Amino acid sequence: LKKSWPRGFGCYTFPGHRSEFVLAFGYCFWLFTLATWWLTAHQGTQGIAPLVGITGLVSFPLLLKIRPVFSTDAILFAVFLTWCVLTAFWGLNTPDQWLVLDFENGVYAIELVALRLLIYAVTIGFGYWALHTLSDRAYGRAIWAARIGLGIQALLMVGWVFVWSAFMDYGRANTSSNGDLQQNLIRIVNLTVVMVPVFVALLPLKNIWLRSFGYALCFVGLAILASRPDIDSQAAILGCMVLSVTLIAAHMFGRKIFAWLGYGSAALVILMPLFMVALFQVIDPDAAYLPASFRSRLDGYEFLLEKISEKPLWGWGVAASASWDDVQMFFVPGFGELEYLIVAGHPHNFALEIWAETGLIGALLLSGFIVLLGRRLSRTSNENKTLVAAGASLWTGALVFMLVSYSVWSEPFWAGIVFSATIILALSKRSQSNAGHVA
Repeated sequence: LKKSWPRGFGCYTFPGHRSEFVLAFGYCFWLFTLATWWLTAHQGTQGIAPLVGITGLVSFPLLLKIRPVFSTDAILFAVFLTWCVLTAFWGLNTPDQWLVLDFENGVYAIELVALRLLIYAVTIGFGYWALHTLSDRAYGRAIWAARIGLGIQALLMVGWVFVWSAFMDYGRANTSSNGDLQQNLIRIVNLTVVMVPVFVALLPLKNIWLRSFGYALCFVGLAILASRPDIDSQAAILGCMVLSVTLIAAHMFGRKIFAWLGYGSAALVILMPLFMVALFQVIDPDAAYLPASFRSRLDGYEFLLEKISEKPLWGWGVAASASWDDVQMFFVPGFGELEYLIVAGHPHNFALEIWAETGLIGALLLSGFIVLLGRRLSRTSNENKTLVAAGASLWTGALVFMLVSYSVWSEPFWAGIVFSATIILALSKRSQSNAGHVA
């Protein structure tokens, strides 16, 4: 080690310009996570958040060598996260104990959702930044580890299609209930849909028609799985359609698409309450011709608009919707009148969730971050259109599932998105090196 004094602060730096020695544990854990992704996925994908978080946590020694420079979008995102934590002081779902450390019974948990979100965001975000500092050879190893992990995942999902009954027997034997099994299957298929363009980018396919065939083959197979009665993920089918359009747009317009996605996503967040108000002017949520699931979702959105109107500026606090236990009688054909929660766990619409739980302030902060992120990616991302398509698909895929399936505070889903982004990072760095560019 040698002593250096950059920017007026004393720190130790390692000789040379690379950081593999500093990042040894984080890098090795990243390779492990890439190579064993198939195992994590087939446990329901929920374990990806701690795995990616650990990669960031053990990478913190990199701060002994390099201090990160924060871009404007990262700063605004940090402000948004800080606001999320502040909402806990008036939130309805704020626990008495934010942190539980029960050494006697071995119970350790972060009960406050906003604090857990902040910790995951810091560790996962730092890990993603740290992985930018590796050598070309390190990225090459990561690409091969990703090919192994995602390749095994692809083979297993081909097995799902052709030996479905055997797979379901295995799933029932290893899952506590059919409800948990179905939820795990939905999570696996949903995240795999988003990762299809990343998987195709890992394949050595130079011809655009071969890549298109690869996209189509993967999407058709996933649509078949999503249509199984044991999964029935309409969101996954919608995701396949939206990603197909994204891939075409990305190959047509290149990285400019990120700026457009930024503006469009921000507008979606800000205008969602107005859009819902307009929707209810033309659609009656109680109309008999609407499917039961659609009517129940509209009832939830109507309820959310009332909650937003009561606290439009500050919101009700992060995860407040999980404590709303208002119920309503609902007629289900074949079952009769049933009592159900109007908001079942979370709103199933990230924009309304942001408005209801963090208010106008949270919506503006998140929208500003989204716009700045899109503008930055449109300037700095790799120009390779296959990689642009993979990155843009992560964006639109996350948008689809956040609009209809997941809570915006679902750290496992976001960790899966960042995990996929690390594969794109490795491919991008390797592509730049092969092209003779400076990363």
